[in-house]
Amino acid sequence: MCEHMREHSSRLYVGTNSTKLRKMMGFTLIEMLIYIGIMSVVVLVIGAFIPQLIMSNLYLQAKGQTLDNARSALKTIEYELKRSAAIYAPTSVFDSSPGQLSLESAENAPAGENNTFIDFYVDNNRLYLKKEDSQAEIMTAEKIVISNLMFTDLTVGTGQPAIRVAVTAYYDSSSQTIREQSRVSLTATISGRNY
Repeated sequence: MCEHMREHSSRLYVGTNSTKLRKMMGFTLIEMLIYIGIMSVVVLVIGAFIPQLIMSNLYLQAKGQTLDNARSALKTIEYELKRSAAIYAPTSVFDSSPGQLSLESAENAPAGENNTFIDFYVDNNRLYLKKEDSQAEIMTAEKIVISNLMFTDLTVGTGQPAIRVAVTAYYDSSSQTIREQSRVSLTATISGRNY
């Protein structure tokens, strides 16, 4: 019985040494192939996800910048309309795109004059603000394209200037998808002061 136990314990000892020896030798070929296969799948999944993540980020930035520029333009038009005395119809272009809005204002009139004029218009797909006796100012960022600007005169007998402004803009990109997905259309109805 003692010999049987010795034989059994020597086999156990040999098995333990072979396990230790195997651990010291490293990976088997099958383990290496499994590892390479798993890593290949992980790299492919990550590689397919990253371009979509980059495009989503570019789209969100373009959409945000376009929306910010369009809102800012509408706020500037609203600010100037509320300060104006009247809509100057002879140079305004209503109900077509690109339209033009000309305002007559007593504020900041040039020396020796009672009124000054302020114009909003599109030139070369950029939105401009032009005040009398000063250079025209570009109201939108360089990459923002104004594809539609329409003014509708809503002034009805009250003498209070009122305008509906419709603006459509998009981000100028070499990617057609970004241009289409960044497109925003905003409409605002703005009333001036009642004198």
